[in-house]
Amino acid sequence: MNFLSGRIKQLLDTLNALPADKVAHFASGVVLFSLLVPFMPSVLALAVVSVAAFAKEAYDLVHKDRHTPDGWDAAATVAGGLVGLFCTFF
Repeated sequence: MNFLSGRIKQLLDTLNALPADKVAHFASGVVLFSLLVPFMPSVLALAVVSVAAFAKEAYDLVHKDRHTPDGWDAAATVAGGLVGLFCTFF
């Protein structure tokens, strides 16, 4: 196995270890950013994604009987928005 294929395998192993819930939050951040950016500046779209992420976790906190609040979920959503933002530069 050469260096590049070893690094790709390592990356895929890391991605496979991520919880599905965090991947879903990340994807939601990318999708929400992508839907917003045609209508507003990209930095504002990222701000909206961030507010939505933390508002969703605040909702979960208030409704603990049916939801599980997790700050890492918000972080994953914002990370998805950041990836969207970085993609606007290329």
